Amino acid sequence: MLINYTEVMVGELFERIIEEHARQFPGTCLCEKCRESMKAMALNNLPVNYISSRTGSIMKRVGFEENTSKGQLTVALINAIQTVADSPNH
Repeated sequence: MLINYTEVMVGELFERIIEEHARQFPGTCLCEKCRESMKAMALNNLPVNYISSRTGSIMKRVGFEENTSKGQLTVALINAIQTVADSPNH
């Protein structure tokens, strides 16, 4: 089974970042459509990192935590959240 590890990490970071954004900007739409648009936009601006095993998952996590990948994910998510919040698709 192939897994896009970037998607896993975006999913893990998204809730924390969107909650903080919503506290700072109370008018932010948090509907499912906007949330999915935010995640998709972030993922479209990040490199794909496929893994095929649990061992690969552990190694990827270590790699993400040892370099700037987590920072790149955070920046991509913040940019996507701000973009969608400024122009929701509904």
